[in-house]
Parts: sequence; structure tokens; C-alpha cells
Amino acid sequence: MNQVVVPNGPTLQFAFWSITGGAGAPPIVSTHPVPPSVTVGTTGDIVGTAWYFDISGGGPGSGSEVDIDAFNESTGEFVLDNFVTIQPDASLSAEANLNGDVSNTNAENIVAFQDLPQTPPALPVDYPVFDDWMIISDDNPTDLQKKLNIAGGTLVTQKNSSGLAFALYELQCDTSISATSNPLIFDGHAHTADAGGNPLTLNISTSQVYCKWSLFFMSAAPLGAPPSAPPNFVTLGSTSGTGSSTVTYSLNENTTGKKRAVRVCTSLGHYVTIIQQPLVCQYALSVGPPYPATIEAPGKNETVLIEVFTSPDCYWTASVVPGAARPIALHVASLLPPGSMPANTGLGNGTVSFGLAGNGNPDPKAKMFICKLIIAGHEVQVYQMGHGPFGPIKPKQP
Repeated sequence: MNQVVVPNGPTLQFAFWSITGGAGAPPIVSTHPVPPSVTVGTTGDIVGTAWYFDISGGGPGSGSEVDIDAFNESTGEFVLDNFVTIQPDASLSAEANLNGDVSNTNAENIVAFQDLPQTPPALPVDYPVFDDWMIISDDNPTDLQKKLNIAGGTLVTQKNSSGLAFALYELQCDTSISATSNPLIFDGHAHTADAGGNPLTLNISTSQVYCKWSLFFMSAAPLGAPPSAPPNFVTLGSTSGTGSSTVTYSLNENTTGKKRAVRVCTSLGHYVTIIQQPLVCQYALSVGPPYPATIEAPGKNETVLIEVFTSPDCYWTASVVPGAARPIALHVASLLPPGSMPANTGLGNGTVSFGLAGNGNPDPKAKMFICKLIIAGHEVQVYQMGHGPFGPIKPKQP
């Protein structure tokens, strides 16, 4: 209802609705008489208050002045605090902050403070910040020479203006980011999960359930570098949201040979640093060490196979050093699908194989140099022994 008559008391005029506690939504202030709709959550209470003011006495609506007050949208309460300065007549500020009265003798600008720090302060940013003015009543809504106006967050009065207006404040949204450690340090391999197989996550905490947040990347060095494009080694599951959340992330392998780092930041300057060491791949072969390793193949027709052992993220190559005694065709098998990479390239554990035709030398102690191989950075020298008495039978002469 628009008006309420208190028995043996004043007549009250509806001013506005104040709603707090909606699920994932900021508080609501509405001057419409019909209560606003609110999304109901699973926890917490929703508090709705209809505010009325006295229109029967010499207060708001009497035409003698402009009445003001400060209202905290987040708590649904009026704020008892200094909150305005008056311009150009600054002498009116004291009375305005004490009793909420602003003289209408001349035109004035009523400027609300941008924030209302508490005494003593609560959390570092847990204080109301200015949102906007709300005009509750204007005794001269059609008279432009006396009408109340809002311009750029300032309540503008004219000579002989009168009415009621509130400066609306809302608790500052603080967003912090955290992880299991800060900085997070990884080796050069690709990472999507921790040691327990759980996804890698960053924790986003907001001071209010309705607080929106966004994440951006910043170079970790030099300090204070401007926001940068997403790095090519960190991928975030999401970069924006509302309320406290978790964000998954993953790292690509670092094959640059250098350490790299990036900061994942919130808009309020909180950040987590992610550092990734260069990928250091270690390779072992089924021959050796020491290296150069030596293979002495039998003199008969033979397939030589050399195994490569390394981490799943490590690439390697195999090649024949020029100067081989006969053509050698290498065959590489590994985690890579055939044809997906340049020839003779492997990934992770794999094998290198090649065929040798029989050695025609009948001396089993004879050793013939065949070729030199470079496999995963290790040198392997291949020799072939004579076929011996059990070697291949020479064809009879005609």
C-alpha cells in the first residue's frame, strides 16, 4: 500500500523496498510499490523491508528543505555516518550530515562520499561504497526550476527545491585467489592433475555471493607489467564467474629450454604465480652406457632392434651418420601415430629397428663396420661379424 496511517500517529508514505539475501544476486532497492521478484537459494534468509516516511509533519515533503540520508543496500539498513559534502556552500555540510537537512535557499550540489570506512574497519575492503542516489519524493517533479536531479552521481538541487533522497551504498566486492601453494612450481612436463589424479584448481573467494569476478594473465617479470595475452602454456577452465568458485587449469610441456612464469590475477590485484621449469628429458637405450655404445650383429641375415626409454612427453629422433658401409633403412615405433611427425621421430618409449643382410666373410672373428647411429642423442656404432662355419652356403661354381 502507498500510505499507512498509524493509529493516533502520523501518516506514512511508501518510500521503497529493500531486499537482501537473494541467491547469487546483489541486494535490491526498488521504489515500485509491488515487491520485486527474488531468486530463492538453498541457504540463508531473504529479508524484505518496505520503508515508509512521515508526510504529516514538517519533515520530508514539507517544502522547507531537501532531506537526505545514506542507506546500505547490502545490509538493508540506514547508515549513521558523515557521507556528503555540499557545494558551493560547504557550510551546509555539517547540518546535512548531522540531521539530513539541506537548505533550499540556493541551488546546491550534494556530493556523496565514495566510501564509508568503518571505525574500527572490518576486512580491508569490507566497507560500503557509493552506488547512486535514489530520489524518493520530489515536491516539484514538473517544475524544472525546482526539480531534483541526479547528474554523474551528484544530487543537484535548485532554489526552493524540496523532497527526499537517499544515497545508496553497497558493500565492496572483494575477490581473492589462492592455490595449494603460491607460487605453484611445476616441472617441464604437461600437467592436468595433481599426484592424486585430481584436477588442478585455483580457488576464487568473494566477499559477497553476488560478486562478479574475472581473471587475467600478467607477466611475472618484470613486476607491474601490463595485462598480457593468454600465455601459450597455461589454460584456464574459465576466466569469469559469480561468487566463490574453483577454476581448473592445465599446463603444456615446456620445450623452450627456459623457465617460464605467469601470474593469474583478479581485478583487485590478488594473484597466484605459476612457474614451470624447462623440460629436462633423459633418455636410455637398451645398449650402453657407456656411449658410444657398440652392437656386434651376427653375420647372418639379421634384424637389429634398439629400445628407447624416456618420459611420455619427451620427443627424440634417430638417424644414420653419413659414411655407412651399406644403405640402412631405419624404422621408428613409439607413441606417435605413423606419419604424424617427421620420419624417424619418436615420443616416449619406443624402438628403432633396421635389417642387415648376411656378411659374406667366413671368418667368425672378422668384424665389419656397418654404420654409426644417433638415437635420442646417444651414439651407437654397429658392426657385423663374419658368418662363420654355420654362415650362409656359397653357391657352387658352374
